[in-house]
Amino acid sequence: AAQEEELRQNMEEMQATQEEMARTKRETEKLLRNLDEISNPIITMDTDFNITYINDAGCKIAKVSKADALKMKCYDLWKNPHCHTDKCRCAMAMKTGKSETAKTVIEATGTEIIYTGTPNYDEDGNIIGAIEEIILVEKIKDKVC
Repeated sequence: AAQEEELRQNMEEMQATQEEMARTKRETEKLLRNLDEISNPIITMDTDFNITYINDAGCKIAKVSKADALKMKCYDLWKNPHCHTDKCRCAMAMKTGKSETAKTVIEATGTEIIYTGTPNYDEDGNIIGAIEEIILVEKIKDKVC
C-alpha cells in the first residue's frame, strides 16, 4: 500500500511537471510570436555570436530564412564595419553588462542602421549572449520628416 501511494504521488508530480512544461512552452511561443510582430529586426546570439533567434523583420532585411539564419553568426548576417572590432556593440554589451548603441552601415546593402546590443542573462545572472535590435535610419527619417 505504501509503494502504491508513493507511485500515485510520483505520477501526480510527473503530471504536474508536464502541465507546467506545456504552460511554459505556450508562453514562450506567445512571446516569440510577439517578437515577430515587431517591425525592427531583433536577433539573439550566444557569446560566440551564433544566432539563436531572429524575428521576421530580421529575416526580411537580411533576405534569409529563419532556418538559415540560425546556422549563422551575427557578423556573417549583417556584415558591418563594427563586426570583429572593439566597436561591436553586442560584444561590448556582453563584456560590460550594459546596453550599448551605435550607428553603422550594413555593407552588403549600404543600409544605415542604429543598433543596440543588450546583454542576455541566464537564470543565475550569467551573461549568455546578447540581444540585438536594429532600427533602419531611413525609417526614422520617414517618421521625423
